[in-house]
Amino acid sequence: MKIINWNIYKKNRKIHKAIGFLRRERADIMCLQEFPIEHIGLLEVLGLHIVMREEVHVHHKKNKPVTRAYSVILSRFPITQSFTISHKKRYVPSDGKREKYVYFQADTLYADIATPEGAFRVF
Repeated sequence: MKIINWNIYKKNRKIHKAIGFLRRERADIMCLQEFPIEHIGLLEVLGLHIVMREEVHVHHKKNKPVTRAYSVILSRFPITQSFTISHKKRYVPSDGKREKYVYFQADTLYADIATPEGAFRVF
């Protein structure tokens, strides 16, 4: 079984190359973190079972928009159920020298996958 675990990074400017890589690798299961919300539709062309949850909320200071990204699990096998573990918000004060976020929240997605050999859980 081939499994890929990859933090795509929400500001990835080469997302189309990343999708091409995933298509070529033909992994049985792919766990992606910080997948950009605006590119979720690109994953549907892979033709796999998919679950996703919004995982990252970064609230910046001043008038910057909130940054959001997804955790995604893709599988050639059926996904029978999925869950989210919510984590506490982490506040980061600004030191005045560089822009920092006001708070950051990252949640964890996991899923149960049914294979011919039996079920298992991926995070």
